[in-house]
Amino acid sequence: MTDTDPRVTCTACANMRSGHCVTPKAALLSERYGKAEIGPQLAQLPQHCPGFARARVFTETRTT
Repeated sequence: MTDTDPRVTCTACANMRSGHCVTPKAALLSERYGKAEIGPQLAQLPQHCPGFARARVFTETRTT
């Protein structure tokens, strides 16, 4: 994967929770009960996903 590669991984998506995509319609996946199960190997493969939302990375900041 290069810096200009538009593909993303499910593991970097805010919509991935406990092995499930919680926005399957946006991701163009078939759903069951409003979510789609994503296997761990598939979740790590770079792919095009219209429902991708970058997961936020929280860092602790201290003020004294």
